[in-house]
Amino acid sequence: MDLRSTTKTYQLLNKLGGDGSSQLKAQRLVIGSRTAYVGESSFKLSEAPFIASSRTYVPIRFVSERLGSKVGWNQSKQEVTISKDNATIRWKVNEKKANVNGKTVSFDAPLLLKKNSSFIPVRFVSELLGSPVEYMANPKTVIIFEQK
Repeated sequence: MDLRSTTKTYQLLNKLGGDGSSQLKAQRLVIGSRTAYVGESSFKLSEAPFIASSRTYVPIRFVSERLGSKVGWNQSKQEVTISKDNATIRWKVNEKKANVNGKTVSFDAPLLLKKNSSFIPVRFVSELLGSPVEYMANPKTVIIFEQK
């Protein structure tokens, strides 16, 4: 990341209350790219993040596990379970409602399955797991900041 004080990236980090060291906790996923970053380390994704119905979708397992969650998949129910600390999210493919700690939570976009990978609207899952999300338009990049 370019962390010169005049860049949008630096301004974004400051807005979120961080500094250059926050980069180590940030995930960066570029729409359409199968390469994701956590800090300066790169990772290959099985499928690239994408935009559908004005929502940014990211691979559930990659994002959630790097936020310290455990992710489970029930093939027969077509349901993902994400658990972290005292939060449990259960969400079925193509549903716009998820079960969060035993309560139904509606969202305007469903959980999607694409080429055998499950994708979730990034803001929904990251904010439920206590991590702020920012979107940078050029290039189309999602930045997820892990809160410790």
